[in-house]
Amino acid sequence: MKLQIKNFTFHLDLNEKINVLIIENKKEYREVVDSFVNKLDIKDGKILLFDKNELIVPSKFLFTFNDYYSFDINKLCLTKMYKKIKEISLLEYSDESFKIKSEIENFIYKIISQYDLYLEIDSEMDILDLLKSVKLKIKNYENLDLDRIINYMNIINELFGIKNFIFINFRQNFSEKEIIDFYEYVIYNDFNIVLVESITISKLQKESIFIIDDDLCEIY
Repeated sequence: MKLQIKNFTFHLDLNEKINVLIIENKKEYREVVDSFVNKLDIKDGKILLFDKNELIVPSKFLFTFNDYYSFDINKLCLTKMYKKIKEISLLEYSDESFKIKSEIENFIYKIISQYDLYLEIDSEMDILDLLKSVKLKIKNYENLDLDRIINYMNIINELFGIKNFIFINFRQNFSEKEIIDFYEYVIYNDFNIVLVESITISKLQKESIFIIDDDLCEIY
């Protein structure tokens, strides 16, 4: 799978695992970041993604991290997680799910039988109602560290099948040692990442670096 920025000739081979795209031209940087964050669902937008020379929709295969401090994993994944758990309950725990549902209904009937009122229970209650009632959600990490990023990557991969991640100004938020450790994890777990940086940085081991300079010339 290869990634290209429209109007430029170079391709980032995502199978290389660690790609770094440095964009020194501020206007171009803003446009590229905006495309990664807001316009990945456009098949022929500024971000072009190819699989065996076929143009594909980037949003199905890429996920962009740009807000490391206030990113809410539940806003993105909770509905998908509920759906996945419901599928598991129906396929692997159907008897237990039916039993729990019946016990809850019987318990409610006992309570409302104390009142001479015309009350009824929605018999269509399912596991989703139970999950919402206990407020099941994914843990949001308070501190910005790589454990948080890695956990979110694993969740997104599990729920959406995405293994290609874009990181905006990642190198400016973490130490060199943290980044090297992160690279080891990425490679070991067969993820692919692209770091989009706004300033020139020293090359680290395992990185493939591509530069769009201030004059929009390509260096790689």
